Amino acid sequence: MTFLTEEEAKHKPKSQVGDGVESVHFQDLMDAVLTDTVVVKIDIEGHECKALIPYLQTKIKSKFVPYILMEWIIVKDNRDGMCPDVQLLIQGFIDSGYHPADLVSMKKLNVLQQKSWNNVLWIHKDAKL
Repeated sequence: MTFLTEEEAKHKPKSQVGDGVESVHFQDLMDAVLTDTVVVKIDIEGHECKALIPYLQTKIKSKFVPYILMEWIIVKDNRDGMCPDVQLLIQGFIDSGYHPADLVSMKKLNVLQQKSWNNVLWIHKDAKL
């Protein structure tokens, strides 16, 4: 399913547009959690760039997030144009102190090979393994 903006929905036949939904920002979810440490598993079908880039670009984070697990295959392929600048997302992770790791082996992944990733676990430099 692909989500449309209100403006995009106006230009589609009513039969192709479902009911509207209210969305929240990633930071809204962080603010709702009562603990100081949050482990994130995010699967929002390609919208990860839209959700995570603003959070990652925030200098001071309200919570410590040692791990972020995400499906990478849709992101890397920029499916439906949802992540036109995957390098900005990767740089946001790096600037925030994360490195990518293979989910099974926990070995560090090479960011230059991101096109070959399927799932990725982003590990913060201060995370306890």
